[in-house]
Amino acid sequence: MEAGRFRKDLYYRLNVLPLFLPPLRERKKDIPLLIQYFVKNIAQKLNKKEPVISEEYLKKMINYNWPGNIRELENLVELIINTESIPAGYFTEEDCDNEVLVNISDDCLKLDYVEKEHVIKVLKKFEGNITHSAAALGIRRNTLYSKIKKYEIEI
Repeated sequence: MEAGRFRKDLYYRLNVLPLFLPPLRERKKDIPLLIQYFVKNIAQKLNKKEPVISEEYLKKMINYNWPGNIRELENLVELIINTESIPAGYFTEEDCDNEVLVNISDDCLKLDYVEKEHVIKVLKKFEGNITHSAAALGIRRNTLYSKIKKYEIEI
């Protein structure tokens, strides 16, 4: 406002009830509730089952510094739901009580990675049966063959 980039009248209109919301790292007790909320809503939105997060992993999540705040927590929960697995090395040694952990690889965050892992799971579920796997994925057999070739999946 003082630099002239924000209108004074708008500032005073918005500043009627200023709210201070501390960062997530200062609200550790809220993390389990937020995880529960995100798991329920994201799983429902994506039409997937709600994952069970172990107590050990939950403790790591509570002890983590969360530099990306609530958005980072929400994205991690979505990653867990999409990949149907807990990323074992998400937390760094410095951020989580000096536990020896490795960083999650950037490849795990890519859509291609998630798609490949999902195709592999479906193929395993149907014991390599292309027709049933394609039907479960909601795609044609030719498309599934293309994905198998693209991701170099061995049946």
